[in-house]
Amino acid sequence: MPCMIQVVITPEKGQTETREIAVLEREDLTPTTLGLTRADGKALRKALQAVVVEQQMTAYLKTQRPGTRCGHLQRRQGSPPTQVRTVVGPLSVQSPRLDQCPCQPHPTETYRPLAALLPEPLTPEWRFLETTWAALGSYSVTAQL
Repeated sequence: MPCMIQVVITPEKGQTETREIAVLEREDLTPTTLGLTRADGKALRKALQAVVVEQQMTAYLKTQRPGTRCGHLQRRQGSPPTQVRTVVGPLSVQSPRLDQCPCQPHPTETYRPLAALLPEPLTPEWRFLETTWAALGSYSVTAQL
């Protein structure tokens, strides 16, 4: 019995978009095929995380592209990937480099909007778990981490 898992994305304006994130195949019912396996759960979380992060980044970068004072679109200078560590696992996100608009008071040549949003390449939830784990260990183990 194939079971398809999809995500439906509904932007504020426009058409809905459906993305398939997994297809689970189960044949006969046995104790090992009952429900989701640990690997299935990890793969589902990772695929769902990738879709959600992509949508969030796209929406955020659309707001950062126009100049703050003049409204002209800033040119893109490239978009190398950046690794962000999350509780679900590391993610590779595009971090575009934009030309600074000349209407800014102190224009630099280029800047990265995601660098202001994510000063560290990890989420606060990851930092919390890291700190909690470190507090449970001995001092010498914590210092090595």
